[in-house]
Amino acid sequence: MPTERSTAFGAIMSKAPSPVATPLPPRNFGHIFSIWLKFRGGKGVATGLGAFLMIAPKAVLLSVGIFLVLVLMFRYVSLGSIAAVAAFPNLALLLHEYGNVPLALALMSFASVLIVVKHRANILRLLAGTENRLGSRSA
Repeated sequence: MPTERSTAFGAIMSKAPSPVATPLPPRNFGHIFSIWLKFRGGKGVATGLGAFLMIAPKAVLLSVGIFLVLVLMFRYVSLGSIAAVAAFPNLALLLHEYGNVPLALALMSFASVLIVVKHRANILRLLAGTENRLGSRSA
């Protein structure tokens, strides 16, 4: 679940001076590959959410809608998260929320793919039927 602190960091960093003012994956690497967690996870989704919210608010709101619908229907947070992240760059494209800068859209897409790839264990558990559902007791 995104934390307020990581989301705020992403929002601030998306507006920081940069050659390309987008949620650059290198800015997010420290949160996705956290040194404190032995490079195995972190708050990349929360940081990306904050950055994406500042750049493409309508696409983020629609992505949150996708997340909520899927979680309410199937009770898998991971399914909702993965689907929302995968849909985000497409929504940004459809809504023209990438500033007509193809590099910005490419970086949004790259960040989304990276987040999905980092959740491969969740995808495998979903396919195997062993992923924990929201509200169920974990093993």
